[in-house]
Amino acid sequence: MNKPIKKLLTSSVVGTAVFLFSTVSVFAVLNSAAFLPQAQDFIKKNCDKNTVNDDKSLLCYLFYKTGELDTRVNTLEQHAVTVDNGTGHFTRIFSEPPVVTPPPPSTIDKSTIRFYATIHNTGVKNDLLIGAYSPKCRSFIMDDMGISGNNNNGSIGNIPIPANSTVELKFMDLSMICNVKTIDEVKVGDQIPMSLFFDKNGEVPINIQIIDTPQ
Repeated sequence: MNKPIKKLLTSSVVGTAVFLFSTVSVFAVLNSAAFLPQAQDFIKKNCDKNTVNDDKSLLCYLFYKTGELDTRVNTLEQHAVTVDNGTGHFTRIFSEPPVVTPPPPSTIDKSTIRFYATIHNTGVKNDLLIGAYSPKCRSFIMDDMGISGNNNNGSIGNIPIPANSTVELKFMDLSMICNVKTIDEVKVGDQIPMSLFFDKNGEVPINIQIIDTPQ
């Protein structure tokens, strides 16, 4: 920042600066997509000149600090989502509709694994679970049996992870389905590595314990 921006401000201007910075900073964090480009344009046009009046000096300072705050918030948000290690089981094909405690399965489909985990978002921004990867799986499906009640019609494109919340993938509700690469390569008792991918937080690695029945 050049010398005119760093010059001493009068007490009245300082008071105004404190008020404006607190309000402008919050606005910038919540609306940075629209606000920061305008601030950067103002800085480019006004803050690199040899002489800057008090008003422009104050605005330049506020915009610089607002950009720093937005950067810090975004950095924190990138680590806001954590996932507990989960469990998975081979998909059951029932002879009748399943209930909370499932009846004995008529068929066990070893080509697909339904898995569950608990996702925590401690940040101030909403996020989305958008995909997954495992060396044991050729593809994934996100499913919401809590809405459709039908595994065939319950596929969804993503799973919302609201800010400051915990989302549980669980039996007969939200879950993900792994289509295994090789049948019989995964067995009950195995632990398979997996990565979940989030829109804002990127990749989060976990392990999935393969169990015999849903918990």
